Amino acid sequence: MRGTALRRWMAGPFGLACALWLVFLGADSARAGALVPALQSVRVDGAPLVLSADVGLEGSNGSPAMTFLLSTLRGALAAGGFAVSLGGADAHAVSVRFQRFTDAPPPGGLPGGVAPFPRAGEEGYVLSVAASTGGVRIVVASDTEHGLWNGAMTLRQLLLDAAGVRETAVTPQLAFDYPDQPIRGASPAELAFTTTDASGNFVVSAVQLAALDALALVKMNFAIFPSRTL
Repeated sequence: MRGTALRRWMAGPFGLACALWLVFLGADSARAGALVPALQSVRVDGAPLVLSADVGLEGSNGSPAMTFLLSTLRGALAAGGFAVSLGGADAHAVSVRFQRFTDAPPPGGLPGGVAPFPRAGEEGYVLSVAASTGGVRIVVASDTEHGLWNGAMTLRQLLLDAAGVRETAVTPQLAFDYPDQPIRGASPAELAFTTTDASGNFVVSAVQLAALDALALVKMNFAIFPSRTL
């Protein structure tokens, strides 16, 4: 990967996320082409499945947290080239459902193996990707809203390439994931405040928002805003 392709990769959200993760954990923690951070347990269930651009997203409840999650993921996928609809996920070629285990299951139940597990804690989740009669069925399930959010960040990496562009295939799998550390964060230079408004208040820039998005993509849960004036 070199020249224009390399610059495009580094400019994308996943490129920044990988750079932040390498700084946080060390170069040996990342592998080319791997999810960042690596999942705790993954079982691959066959050859890659073709990904249509037609995606339906739905949640198992209408809570503010679920609504925000779906809206955020919809924006990221749409920016990458997917045609995304909210609700009625099973009517689309790529069906994506976010399921709280305490909510009523979808018609027909959850995929085999999707169930609570002991190590999940407050942030763990289960991710299932499988073939369906209409195309691809994806289910992210957790006991908590935080777990569903972490699953959504993993799903972004599966469906979008390093530059944030739509993938054309996805590997069928059953994954169980949870963080090793309860506190995970960084203080990248991109977060430094450099501008203020007329009242002297710091202004959050597009660069800072992109850096925060990159932190979220690799499941970090706090950020320190450095000052360049100290």
